[in-house]
Amino acid sequence: MLNDYGMPDNIFSTLSIMYSYHKATNADQNASAAPSLKLTFFNAVCDDAASAGDCFATLVYEPTWNGPTSTSASPASTNPATDVWTAVTIDQDTGLFWTTGGFGFVNSGGGPPIKTLAEWRTALSSDFGDAVLFRVSVGVGSFNQGQIGYFDDVQIAGTNADASYDFDPAPVFETLGECISTLIADNCSSESGRARATCNHAQQMTCFDLFDIP
Repeated sequence: MLNDYGMPDNIFSTLSIMYSYHKATNADQNASAAPSLKLTFFNAVCDDAASAGDCFATLVYEPTWNGPTSTSASPASTNPATDVWTAVTIDQDTGLFWTTGGFGFVNSGGGPPIKTLAEWRTALSSDFGDAVLFRVSVGVGSFNQGQIGYFDDVQIAGTNADASYDFDPAPVFETLGECISTLIADNCSSESGRARATCNHAQQMTCFDLFDIP
């Protein structure tokens, strides 16, 4: 997904990203690889000497580094579960990423250092703070030989270009009102406050698209 989602300094405090992945059992596959989420940033100005002239980077969320015992201070790799769908929710303080390099860091090659988005904001050069998040993508993960993986229900909120992608067949509704009320009841009932408002808005936009309302 290519867009101007905004700068870390402006969006990280409100950013929420969700996706679901499924890793199928397959003989001789890498047990730790699973569909990953990638956030790509670029700053055309790049005027901080600490950046060493490199202001392009991708931060990569991989399920293997996000098991129950893994922290940024003590990262631990855990094999993802197979043959089940796993839902992931990420914000600036939840979710651990490695970096492909840039903004003062070298490529960590699919492993540590592993940090939250807020921690990367502090660790990287000042050019990262006013870079643009311009790409959100899902990949196959590191060392992915033989892997069979699927993903669905990709959502990004709290940015300049919020979006939701659900690859299930679209449900059929008789009216726009029925669509909005049903999706809000199904998808937002467990949310509250700002998260509920964001969820409600996302469901309305989904219904507008279904009914081809500009």
